[in-house]
Amino acid sequence: MKKNLKVNLIWFGLIIGLFLILKGLELSGIMNLYYIQILMGIGISILMGLGTNLVLGFSGQFTLGQAGFMAIGAYSSAIITGMMPTYDGFYLSMVVGVIIAAIVALIFGLPTLRLKGDYLAIATLGMAEIIRIIIVNGGELTNGAAGLTGILPYTSWPVIYFFVVIITILVLNFLRSATGRQAITLREEDELIEVKVTDDNKEIILVTKQGQCIKFKETDVRTTGRTSMGVRGMNLSYDDEVVGMQLDTQGEQLLLVSEYGLGKRTNIEEFGVQHRGGKGVKCYKITEKTGNVVGAKAVHDDQEIMLITNEGIVIRIQVSDISILGRITSGVKLMNLDPSQDVVVASIAKVRKEENDKPEEEAEEDAGENADENN
Repeated sequence: MKKNLKVNLIWFGLIIGLFLILKGLELSGIMNLYYIQILMGIGISILMGLGTNLVLGFSGQFTLGQAGFMAIGAYSSAIITGMMPTYDGFYLSMVVGVIIAAIVALIFGLPTLRLKGDYLAIATLGMAEIIRIIIVNGGELTNGAAGLTGILPYTSWPVIYFFVVIITILVLNFLRSATGRQAITLREEDELIEVKVTDDNKEIILVTKQGQCIKFKETDVRTTGRTSMGVRGMNLSYDDEVVGMQLDTQGEQLLLVSEYGLGKRTNIEEFGVQHRGGKGVKCYKITEKTGNVVGAKAVHDDQEIMLITNEGIVIRIQVSDISILGRITSGVKLMNLDPSQDVVVASIAKVRKEENDKPEEEAEEDAGENADENN
């Protein structure tokens, strides 16, 4: 609690300090009207960027309707301010603009609620075009394509500065709320495949279905917030995707298995450390006989592995029975499959040893230790 209070006080101090610096520059004449106009344009762009980042950056939805909603707010504010040329009218116009934009968003949002990707982009682009046509054909109310002129200059840089601060705080609080966390989703056609606990001392290995692999230090991945979407770990080629993520401490060899039941082990030392974001190196030779890579596991000789097909067939194999081969090779047959029957390996998993699987001598020693502790 004290830590959060300290951080909040620091941010509050920075906000006030920046405002005082800008105000001092204005009063001293260093920041003339030209620079004030630039500053106001920057503030308006920040406000628009916050909205775009919320929809596109965090929720991963591709929408092209921000300009239309901004036009609704701008024209509503200009029209009402013209009718009520006072500061009260100016602030009332902003409230009315927000309400009108929200109503329009609801009208367009309900029919397009289930749209994603290109379909959502087309729908929102159409919405923005409808708003533009209404404005152009708005007659005296909007002054058509010429736009509204003679708008009283109630907007000043302190007002825009205030709204930038307030909107930023509201967006951050929304993202940290339960509703905001539900709104933040993975990008279109993306999914979470692995989660690992790390300690800043491990190396991360990513493997793709086309047989590419990259190993990089986990410190290359900067620490981000719980609601963020992370950073790029690997630069994927067209139609490629990551199928596995392992840590170098999980095993001595990297086990790779392909669709048609072939697999191999490769010593992890053969994979050099690179910087994250690269294309990696070839770790499995893909052919028509092997199919794409479906999984990767860091393993030890004394472990067991299970292969599971799309038909529910399961086979359990001792890791030590799988050949250790070089990096740029295909695997050996681990499971007899008939590709013509559309039966392929769907996933692989390591067999976890339970406490009951201990050897009798080890179990007796544990029992003796427990008895001594109880005595």
